[in-house]
Amino acid sequence: LLIISMFNVPLDNDNIYKWMIISVLVGTIPIIFISFFKYYKNEDKIKNNKLLLMFPLGIGISLFYNMLTINLLTNKEVTELPLIVVIMYTGILGPIFEELLFRYFSLNKAKEMFGKKKAIIYVAIFFAFMHSGFVSIIYAFIIGLVLGYIYLKNRNIVYPIMIHISANITSIFLKSFNIYLLIISIFLLIISGYFLKKIDK
Repeated sequence: LLIISMFNVPLDNDNIYKWMIISVLVGTIPIIFISFFKYYKNEDKIKNNKLLLMFPLGIGISLFYNMLTINLLTNKEVTELPLIVVIMYTGILGPIFEELLFRYFSLNKAKEMFGKKKAIIYVAIFFAFMHSGFVSIIYAFIIGLVLGYIYLKNRNIVYPIMIHISANITSIFLKSFNIYLLIISIFLLIISGYFLKKIDK
C-alpha cells in the first residue's frame, strides 16, 4: 500500500489484482519462508492424528460463530476479486502470516513476560483489535484464545495455522443462516474436542 500511494497508482478493479500478486511475491511469501526455515526446527514434533483434528475444529468454530452472528452482518463485505485470490489471501496466506506474528512471535514473548494464561488473553485481545467491526472483533478474540491455547499446549505452530486456515476458508463461503450448518458445527466441535482430549491422555 505504501508503494502504491507513493506512485499514486489508482486502486481500481483492473490493477488491484496485479498489486496483490506482487505484494505476495515480494513481501508475504519471503517472510513466511524465512520464519519457517529459521525457527521451525525449535517446534515439537507433529502428531498426524492430532493435526487432522485441527480441520474439523477450525470449521466447527467458524460455522458455529457465523451461524449465530451472520444476520448481524448487515453490511457483509462483498468483493469482486476472483475466488481463488480471496482463498489465497484470506484463507491461506493471511492465517499463516498471522499465526507466525501473533502466536509464534508475540505469544512466545508475552509468555516470558506474563505467564501462559495472561499471555494467551493479551495476545488474543491484540489480535482481535487488528480486525474491524464488533462481530469480527469478538470472533477474533474467541478464536485467538483457542489458537493461543492450542499452540502453547502442543508447541507446534502448524496446529493453529491449520485451525486458522480451515476457519477462514469456511467463512468465505458462508452467506446466510442455515440450521443444518449450525447442527454440523456443534457436532464437529464435540467430536474434535472429544478426540483431542483422548489423544492427550
